[in-house]
Amino acid sequence: MTATCIPYTQVPHSSALLTDYLYHFDRVSHFYNGAPLDPRSYKAVAAQMSKLPTPRGEIAEILARQNRAFGCSEPTLANIQRLSKPGTFAVVTGQQVGLFSGPVFTLYKALTTVRLAQSLSEQGLPCVPVFWLATEDHDLE
Repeated sequence: MTATCIPYTQVPHSSALLTDYLYHFDRVSHFYNGAPLDPRSYKAVAAQMSKLPTPRGEIAEILARQNRAFGCSEPTLANIQRLSKPGTFAVVTGQQVGLFSGPVFTLYKALTTVRLAQSLSEQGLPCVPVFWLATEDHDLE
C-alpha cells in the first residue's frame, strides 16, 4: 500500500484562509494568537492563561461525574485528575455528530487532539485531550 499526502491547496473548495493558515501563516497571523506548528505559540498562550482564575476543582468534578456515567476508562479519569492540577491545560475540540462524511473526520479530530496533547506534554507543557460531541442538531428540521 502506498500512502499519498494531498495538500489542501489541491482539495477543491479549500478556502484561502485555511490554505494560508496551513502554508502561509504570515498572511493570516493577525487573526490568531500564534502559529499552529510552533510549540512556542502554545507555551505563550499557556503563560497568558495561567494568569486567569480557573475553577479547576469544579471542572474536574463535573467531568469525572459525567464520564463515570458514560462508563469511561481509568486513563480518562487519570486525565481528569491531571486537569485538576494547576499548570495543566486542555487541548479542546469537538464535532457535531454526523452520519454522512462525518464519522472518519470525527475520529481524525479526536486522535489529533490526543496526539497534540501528548506532544505538548512531552515538550514540558502538561496537557490533556478534551473532545466533545454536539449531539443535538439545531437545524435538523
